[in-house]
Amino acid sequence: MISSNNLNLRVVNKSDLNLLLNWENNPTIQKHSESANHYSEKIMLNFIESAQDIYINNQLRLMIQSNAEIIGCVDLYDYDSFNLKAGVGILIDEKYRNKTYAKQTLELLKKYAFNNLKLNQLYCKIQTTNKKSIKLFSKAGFNNSGILKSWLNTKNGFEDVIIMQCFE
Repeated sequence: MISSNNLNLRVVNKSDLNLLLNWENNPTIQKHSESANHYSEKIMLNFIESAQDIYINNQLRLMIQSNAEIIGCVDLYDYDSFNLKAGVGILIDEKYRNKTYAKQTLELLKKYAFNNLKLNQLYCKIQTTNKKSIKLFSKAGFNNSGILKSWLNTKNGFEDVIIMQCFE
Protein backbone atom coordinates (compact mmCIF):
# COMPACT_ATOMS: atom_id res chain seq x y z
CA MET A 1 0.00 0.00 0.00
CA ILE A 2 1.16 3.52 -0.83
CA SER A 3 0.09 6.05 1.78
CA SER A 4 0.07 9.72 2.68
CA ASN A 5 -1.61 11.54 5.55
CA ASN A 6 -5.13 11.16 4.18
CA LEU A 7 -4.86 8.87 1.13
CA ASN A 8 -4.03 5.24 0.50
CA LEU A 9 -3.38 3.63 -2.86
CA ARG A 10 -4.04 -0.09 -2.69
CA VAL A 11 -4.29 -2.95 -5.15
CA VAL A 12 -7.64 -3.82 -6.65
CA ASN A 13 -9.59 -6.70 -5.13
CA LYS A 14 -12.84 -8.51 -5.88
CA SER A 15 -14.81 -6.30 -3.50
CA ASP A 16 -14.16 -3.43 -5.97
CA LEU A 17 -15.96 -5.23 -8.81
CA ASN A 18 -19.27 -3.32 -8.81
CA LEU A 19 -17.61 0.05 -8.41
CA LEU A 20 -15.21 -0.65 -11.29
CA LEU A 21 -18.05 -1.88 -13.51
CA ASN A 22 -20.00 1.33 -12.80
CA TRP A 23 -17.01 3.50 -13.66
CA GLU A 24 -15.80 1.55 -16.69
CA ASN A 25 -19.29 1.36 -18.24
CA ASN A 26 -20.28 4.96 -17.51
CA PRO A 27 -20.62 6.82 -20.85
CA THR A 28 -19.65 10.15 -19.26
CA ILE A 29 -16.37 8.66 -18.07
CA GLN A 30 -15.82 6.54 -21.19
CA LYS A 31 -15.77 9.61 -23.43
CA HIS A 32 -12.33 10.42 -21.96
CA SER A 33 -11.00 6.91 -22.57
CA GLU A 34 -9.22 5.43 -25.56
CA SER A 35 -11.55 2.44 -25.35
CA ALA A 36 -15.30 2.39 -25.87
CA ASN A 37 -15.68 -1.20 -24.70
CA HIS A 38 -18.47 -2.43 -22.48
CA TYR A 39 -17.03 -4.49 -19.65
CA SER A 40 -18.87 -7.57 -18.42
CA GLU A 41 -18.51 -8.94 -14.91
CA LYS A 42 -16.36 -11.81 -16.24
CA ILE A 43 -14.01 -9.47 -18.11
CA MET A 44 -13.68 -7.20 -15.09
CA LEU A 45 -12.98 -10.15 -12.75
CA ASN A 46 -10.22 -11.30 -15.12
CA PHE A 47 -8.83 -7.76 -15.09
CA ILE A 48 -8.90 -7.62 -11.27
CA GLU A 49 -7.00 -10.91 -11.06
CA SER A 50 -4.37 -9.78 -13.58
CA ALA A 51 -3.98 -6.06 -12.76
CA GLN A 52 -1.75 -6.64 -9.75
CA ASP A 53 1.68 -7.04 -11.34
CA ILE A 54 3.10 -4.26 -13.49
CA TYR A 55 6.06 -6.45 -14.47
CA ILE A 56 3.84 -9.14 -16.01
CA ASN A 57 0.95 -7.12 -17.45
CA ASN A 58 2.64 -3.76 -18.02
CA GLN A 59 -0.23 -2.23 -16.06
CA LEU A 60 -1.04 -1.53 -12.44
CA ARG A 61 -4.38 -0.28 -11.16
CA LEU A 62 -4.57 1.11 -7.66
CA MET A 63 -7.72 2.05 -5.79
CA ILE A 64 -7.68 5.48 -4.13
CA GLN A 65 -8.96 5.38 -0.59
CA SER A 66 -9.64 8.27 1.78
CA ASN A 67 -10.57 7.15 5.26
CA ALA A 68 -12.68 4.06 4.56
CA GLU A 69 -14.12 5.37 1.27
CA ILE A 70 -12.96 4.34 -2.20
CA ILE A 71 -12.92 7.62 -4.10
CA GLY A 72 -11.33 6.60 -7.39
CA CYS A 73 -8.58 4.68 -9.10
CA VAL A 74 -5.30 5.42 -10.80
CA ASP A 75 -3.49 3.40 -13.45
CA LEU A 76 0.04 3.01 -14.60
CA TYR A 77 -0.21 1.53 -18.10
CA ASP A 78 2.09 0.76 -21.03
CA TYR A 79 4.87 0.18 -18.52
CA ASP A 80 8.17 0.04 -20.40
CA SER A 81 10.98 -1.41 -18.28
CA PHE A 82 13.63 -0.71 -20.94
CA ASN A 83 12.80 2.95 -21.57
CA LEU A 84 11.69 3.44 -17.94
CA LYS A 85 8.34 5.07 -18.66
CA ALA A 86 4.64 4.50 -18.08
CA GLY A 87 1.36 6.16 -18.91
CA VAL A 88 -0.91 7.50 -16.18
CA GLY A 89 -4.69 7.56 -16.02
CA ILE A 90 -6.79 8.71 -13.08
CA LEU A 91 -10.46 8.65 -12.21
CA ILE A 92 -12.01 10.36 -9.21
CA ASP A 93 -15.64 9.52 -8.52
CA GLU A 94 -17.88 12.48 -9.26
CA LYS A 95 -18.90 13.04 -5.63
CA TYR A 96 -15.24 13.41 -4.57
CA ARG A 97 -14.03 15.77 -7.30
CA ASN A 98 -12.67 19.27 -6.66
CA LYS A 99 -11.28 18.32 -3.23
CA THR A 100 -7.56 18.01 -4.26
CA TYR A 101 -7.68 14.18 -4.15
CA ALA A 102 -6.55 13.87 -7.77
CA LYS A 103 -3.48 16.07 -7.32
CA GLN A 104 -2.56 14.31 -4.07
CA THR A 105 -2.93 10.95 -5.80
CA LEU A 106 -0.69 12.00 -8.68
CA GLU A 107 1.96 13.20 -6.21
CA LEU A 108 1.86 9.84 -4.40
CA LEU A 109 1.98 7.95 -7.69
CA LYS A 110 4.95 10.00 -8.91
CA LYS A 111 6.91 9.17 -5.74
CA TYR A 112 6.15 5.49 -6.18
CA ALA A 113 6.96 5.48 -9.90
CA PHE A 114 10.23 7.40 -9.57
CA ASN A 115 11.49 5.98 -6.26
CA ASN A 116 10.24 2.37 -6.35
CA LEU A 117 9.89 1.55 -10.04
CA LYS A 118 12.88 3.79 -10.93
CA LEU A 119 11.05 5.28 -13.90
CA ASN A 120 12.51 8.18 -15.82
CA GLN A 121 9.18 9.58 -16.93
CA LEU A 122 5.42 9.41 -16.68
CA TYR A 123 3.12 10.59 -19.43
CA CYS A 124 -0.55 11.05 -20.09
CA LYS A 125 -2.73 11.59 -23.14
CA ILE A 126 -5.67 13.96 -22.64
CA GLN A 127 -8.28 15.19 -25.11
CA THR A 128 -7.57 18.84 -25.84
CA THR A 129 -11.19 19.62 -24.87
CA ASN A 130 -10.68 18.15 -21.36
CA LYS A 131 -9.46 21.38 -19.77
CA LYS A 132 -9.90 20.15 -16.17
CA SER A 133 -7.56 17.19 -16.68
CA ILE A 134 -5.00 19.32 -18.50
CA LYS A 135 -5.05 21.77 -15.58
CA LEU A 136 -4.76 18.92 -13.05
CA PHE A 137 -1.75 17.32 -14.72
CA SER A 138 -0.10 20.73 -15.18
CA LYS A 139 -0.46 21.43 -11.45
CA ALA A 140 1.03 17.99 -10.77
CA GLY A 141 4.20 18.84 -12.72
CA PHE A 142 3.37 17.43 -16.16
CA ASN A 143 4.34 19.57 -19.16
CA ASN A 144 2.80 19.80 -22.60
CA SER A 145 4.95 17.84 -25.05
CA GLY A 146 2.78 18.02 -28.15
CA ILE A 147 -0.49 17.28 -29.88
CA LEU A 148 -1.58 14.02 -31.48
CA LYS A 149 -3.90 15.06 -34.30
CA SER A 150 -7.21 13.20 -34.77
CA TRP A 151 -6.13 10.64 -32.14
CA LEU A 152 -9.49 9.61 -30.70
CA ASN A 153 -12.58 8.59 -32.62
CA THR A 154 -15.48 10.05 -30.62
CA LYS A 155 -19.20 10.45 -31.28
CA ASN A 156 -18.38 14.02 -32.37
CA GLY A 157 -15.69 12.87 -34.81
CA PHE A 158 -11.95 12.57 -34.35
CA GLU A 159 -10.41 14.64 -31.55
CA ASP A 160 -6.88 15.82 -30.87
CA VAL A 161 -5.01 14.66 -27.78
CA ILE A 162 -2.34 16.48 -25.82
CA ILE A 163 0.68 14.51 -24.60
CA MET A 164 1.98 15.60 -21.23
CA GLN A 165 5.16 14.33 -19.57
CA CYS A 166 6.68 14.45 -16.13
CA PHE A 167 10.32 13.58 -15.61
CA GLU A 168 12.00 12.39 -12.45
